Amino acid sequence: MPQSTQKHELARQPAGETETAIPPHDTGFIDQKELLRRLPVARRTLHNWRRAGKIPSIVIGRRVLFCWENVAAALRRLERGNAQ
Repeated sequence: MPQSTQKHELARQPAGETETAIPPHDTGFIDQKELLRRLPVARRTLHNWRRAGKIPSIVIGRRVLFCWENVAAALRRLERGNAQ
């Protein structure tokens, strides 16, 4: 396999949204930059959500990491009209 081939195939997205494509089975940790690429929010909003405990994060030294699956689950719990 050529080195330029990405590790994950990108999930199918509608035309014009290829820059926000997310690997379909991404189970690893991501940094703030990658999370901001996936979520349509400002950096300050992400910081506020993290500090308020709305989304889970892991701090290692000065680095903040997020598990995408846990963040997505937390956002689904905050969804309006969620009957859980």
